[in-house]
Amino acid sequence: MSVDPNAPHFVLAAVKRIYPELPDLVGQENWAAIQPQIDTHITALESQPNNDLASTQLFGLLAQYEPARQRMIEEIQVQKVISANIAESLAKIAASLGIDPATTDGFDRRRLQPYDLGGRPGDDP
Repeated sequence: MSVDPNAPHFVLAAVKRIYPELPDLVGQENWAAIQPQIDTHITALESQPNNDLASTQLFGLLAQYEPARQRMIEEIQVQKVISANIAESLAKIAASLGIDPATTDGFDRRRLQPYDLGGRPGDDP
């Protein structure tokens, strides 16, 4: 099972989790300038979860601000651990059912999304 922490769904989940912190991480003045771009990239990733360009642009925009870059890296690591734990659990379940555990590899990439506790203001819980 391979877990790619640079996958767009990891970046999306990470930025949604830290979204409420972003004004403080980038500075209030900077936030006012970049929030529309951030929101546009989030919307693009929500509508096209495998949008590598939007993911790269979103991370690149936040990476210009060291505190935001560090938080993104931390959250992406959280997503990586969660996905690895899910994959391990799926493999164990598959083995207990007599299914080849290797066949569960595609489940997380196609059907499972990283755990998302965050969100933008106004998003439904």
